[in-house]
Amino acid sequence: MDLVGRLRQALEKHQIAATSLVVGGPGKEVWDFYQGPLTIGLVPRETRAARIAHIKKASDFAKQCGIQAVQTHCGFIPENPNDPVYKETIAALREVVGYCRNNGQNFRYETGQETPITSCARFRT
Repeated sequence: MDLVGRLRQALEKHQIAATSLVVGGPGKEVWDFYQGPLTIGLVPRETRAARIAHIKKASDFAKQCGIQAVQTHCGFIPENPNDPVYKETIAALREVVGYCRNNGQNFRYETGQETPITSCARFRT
């Protein structure tokens, strides 16, 4: 049996409703306030394309499994909306959000280190 079938069977057997598929990587991610901004999420240019592709693949897998949402930590998004990395990250977010939407899913992003202004303003850019 393939992975999709095994997961669906396990969820049904144990009466678990999977509400979201959590996606991380690929590549090194360091969960601290020193290396984190350089390694986590869709912000780092070096890993962004691979991570976008990984999220899309995860979205397809989740769709096959009947999971209605995909989530990830998007990274340490710059505070300054004029920062080129800010604009690139927003474009990356829009790409994965649109992909998930086309798969009939919600996209959930984890936050915590951004100020409320950055968190709220990111999708108005």
